[in-house]
Amino acid sequence: MLKIATNIQGKNPVGVTAANTNPVTVGGVDGDNKIKGLVLNDDGSINAQLTGSYVVVDAVIAQDGTLSSEIDFQKHKYLSFLMPSEWTAATLTIKGSAVASGTKRVIKNDAGVPFPVMTVAVDEIYSVDIHALKIAGVHFLSLEASVAQVTARTIKVMLKA
Repeated sequence: MLKIATNIQGKNPVGVTAANTNPVTVGGVDGDNKIKGLVLNDDGSINAQLTGSYVVVDAVIAQDGTLSSEIDFQKHKYLSFLMPSEWTAATLTIKGSAVASGTKRVIKNDAGVPFPVMTVAVDEIYSVDIHALKIAGVHFLSLEASVAQVTARTIKVMLKA
C-alpha cells in the first residue's frame, strides 16, 4: 500500500471509527492506477489502496523442456518479463488457454495474426505492450522457447492490472 499524507489526526478522528485491530476501509474511485479505497490504521495514519495491482511470478521452463509453467493472467492487462542470466539460444513466444492446466495454443488476433516470435537475450527485460491486445482476455499463459533448454530456466514475469 502507498502511504498518503492526511490532515486527519488522532486515533479515532471525529466521523471515522477505527477498529482496534483491523483497519477501516473507506471507498473511493475505482479504475486502473486510481485510489480504490482508503484505510484508516489504528495509529491514525491513512493508506491508499490502488486498483492497479503489480505482481512478479516465476515462469519456469523445465530442463529439456520448451513450455514454461502456467501464468494466471486473469486479473492483468500488461506483461513484461526478465530473461534469466543463462539461456540456451532460442526465440520465445506466448501461448494461452482458457482453463487452468489446459493445452496451450497459439494466440491470434481477429485478423488471424499470431502473437509474434521474439528474439530474446539473457538478462534483458521485454515488454509486450505493443501486442497487449493479442493476449487480452486470455486467462492462462505460458512462454514457449523454440529450443529445449539445457537446464531449468526461470523467467521473471511482471504483471500489471
